[in-house]
Amino acid sequence: MQGIDPFAIPAGMNHPLYPMAGYDNSRELDHDMSMMKEMYPLLVRQILLEIENECDKLEYAGSFMFDEIPDKTLILMLTDKIYQKVAPAFSDESSLISAEFHDRGHDKGHRPPGHYPPSHCSDRNPDCHPDGSPNWLSGLINVLLCGEMCDRRRRYRRRNHMFIF
Repeated sequence: MQGIDPFAIPAGMNHPLYPMAGYDNSRELDHDMSMMKEMYPLLVRQILLEIENECDKLEYAGSFMFDEIPDKTLILMLTDKIYQKVAPAFSDESSLISAEFHDRGHDKGHRPPGHYPPSHCSDRNPDCHPDGSPNWLSGLINVLLCGEMCDRRRRYRRRNHMFIF
């Protein structure tokens, strides 16, 4: 039986066979995800708690979170909403990073290799502060939000579409 994949999708079917065979590793994945999230630094866990609260509000049928292709604008708006709630806790860290950014001359176009090109941070870029420094907190929130949404979308599909053929 060399070359036969027991988990291959047969012609005409759009789903793998392993959930039908009673094997679904979603519980293992949920356990791994929660274990890894416990290892996040305390400040990141606080941000994640706010993200989870906002995602809880969106967990209903018809929510944009469960759209086939979620709207990027709505995700950015949600990122900004969460940012407004958690930013005060990071005001000291943000000022330190911004000062370091300016002290190294990055605001004058003297960036070391691998850093943002001068045109990356403009007035209209939401990934940047008005002074031209990268907004790392907004980026972190966006990455954590997208990860949480992916996890909830996976659970939603498992719950609602496991036995639909």
